[in-house]
Amino acid sequence: MVRILLLFVLIAAAGVPSASSAEPESASRQHIVDLWQQSDGLPQNYVFTVIQSRDGYLWIGTRGGIARFDGVRFTSFDDRI
Repeated sequence: MVRILLLFVLIAAAGVPSASSAEPESASRQHIVDLWQQSDGLPQNYVFTVIQSRDGYLWIGTRGGIARFDGVRFTSFDDRI
């Protein structure tokens, strides 16, 4: 029974990559997370959808209208005149 348990542990450990091979420092530098809210120019904080157009703009649909993001600032579009 002990040999079977030891064999199972060795097989399970063989399939797990080592922590040093994952390089967490370089992986964490590859991703950037930003939080945009109404104070940053969104029409409203509740976002329904996000899509990127062919020209690179992010179009963000909110309860308060649609916003176009160019990477720096938001331009809001709504049905109010």
